[in-house]
Amino acid sequence: MKIGELSKRTGVSVRMLRHYEELGLVRPQRTAAGYRTYGAGDIGTIKRVVLLNKAGLELRRLRHLIGCELGDNGMRTQLCAPLQSVLASKHAELARQISDLRKSYKMLSRLLAAQELSMPAPDRR
Repeated sequence: MKIGELSKRTGVSVRMLRHYEELGLVRPQRTAAGYRTYGAGDIGTIKRVVLLNKAGLELRRLRHLIGCELGDNGMRTQLCAPLQSVLASKHAELARQISDLRKSYKMLSRLLAAQELSMPAPDRR
């Protein structure tokens, strides 16, 4: 498939797909005319890159890690040691962020509830 089709199927812009190629995250084949062509497996690769990037892993770092988890379904039971270490660290970081966000949410909820109780009832004339 051409780059436009891959973009549609993954939701990633053509510009970003080219950036992924520059970083070595995806390696399209080239036609005789120089057009990029991608295989079905590239869809899964791109989706994993997007997911790991959203989780906070830097794209430049992913280049060194993405190859050690690739499989047909993208879910190997044995991760290579570098990826396992990075994922464990990121997992712990996200858990801390989630905990902090929950605390912030509760505090804001209490403040808003207290504000509603202290506001006078609207004048209904």
